[in-house]
Amino acid sequence: MRAVIVSDFGDVTGGAAKVAILSARGLAERGVKVMFLCAIPPIDPLLSHGNIEVRCLDLRNVWEQSSRLAAMKQGIWNAEAARRMTAALRAVGREDAIVHFHQWTKSFSPSAIAAAGRAGHAVAISLHDYFAVCPNGAYYHFGHQVPCRVEPLSPACIGTNCDARSYAHKLVRVCRQGAIRWALERVASPLNAIHVSAFAKRVAEPLLPRGVRSFVVPNPVDAKWRPAVEASRNRSYLFVGRLTPEKGCVQAAKAARAAGVPITFLGSGPAEPAIRAACPEARIVPWGSADAVAEALASARALLFPSLWFETSGLVVAEALARGVPAVVSRATAAADLIADGRSGLLVDPGDVDGLRACVERLRDDVLVDRMGQAAYESYWRDPPDRARHAETLLRVYREILRRPVARPARHRRAAVGTTGIETAGEP
Repeated sequence: MRAVIVSDFGDVTGGAAKVAILSARGLAERGVKVMFLCAIPPIDPLLSHGNIEVRCLDLRNVWEQSSRLAAMKQGIWNAEAARRMTAALRAVGREDAIVHFHQWTKSFSPSAIAAAGRAGHAVAISLHDYFAVCPNGAYYHFGHQVPCRVEPLSPACIGTNCDARSYAHKLVRVCRQGAIRWALERVASPLNAIHVSAFAKRVAEPLLPRGVRSFVVPNPVDAKWRPAVEASRNRSYLFVGRLTPEKGCVQAAKAARAAGVPITFLGSGPAEPAIRAACPEARIVPWGSADAVAEALASARALLFPSLWFETSGLVVAEALARGVPAVVSRATAAADLIADGRSGLLVDPGDVDGLRACVERLRDDVLVDRMGQAAYESYWRDPPDRARHAETLLRVYREILRRPVARPARHRRAAVGTTGIETAGEP
């Protein structure tokens, strides 16, 4: 077996890139030959392994293009990426190889998916977000700050200004979504969707084209064993992540101010001014390394994860559990499945500032914090979702994918959004 792991970035720039790198390393440690195909350097040290061949195609980030027109053309269809992808895949046999896309919207574009389809390889796409089905990638109305309920690319979708930037930007993304559909239709059949949580599968599966096979492979968590944090000794609450409105960071600031507790934000982003306006006392620390996250968790009484959109994973919640830090988590996220409400943390409705404040105030109780922290710690380390476990699950999925013969797609086959009949791993 050979795996081709595709990621825009060769180092950790976010959750998707981190999972791609950890997946490649985990597979390599289990003896799988891996080609790590990235567009943008530098290359993470974890990719230095005898079973990993790194090929960086030296493409540009769409956000670094010299003009809006060039960025638009690259985002919709990067012809150069397709050419370089095709050349790289010539060295990979078709019979026992899988091309696995993790992140492809920042540089590769839908053209890379089409190139893998033309090469005749089995293709899998991890849905770390909703770009495979939704123009803005979040299945979220940024203007109204609520999850979307509209069928992607329907007339209602095209006519809705739901983008985080502008309606003009939304229309460009609609064009890209058309290109994504076109590319997916030309992938060797069946196309395989790998959801990073059961929650994300429930959201995305009804929106996928007919005939797609769905699997669930939880993300690996790269948490080192450390003694449990004595969270009850800490006073400050913690938010970790990009500071954007859909992450619920402003609601976290408002809740902390209302409860009269200190809060630290580890991250950066456009919502920083709104956070400072909502809670002038908030401490905002720029994003750092994994060690910086571990250090921040060691000083936290609880993690706040009040995201407003349908978050597909929530790695930082798992990292908090691994340190014995209780978490207050939005019910509209996959991370809610990690929390035993009232035992290892608390669940709150998305956007409910009063409910979030009430959770924060409830955690003034030192005995409760200690009890929840211990339960969180024990539940995590009872069966840690490390990269070895992730690689084993991924290998089972790969074997299931390769067990089915790959058929070339019909030239004019059309995708049907919102249909059913999608298989899951293990079905005949």
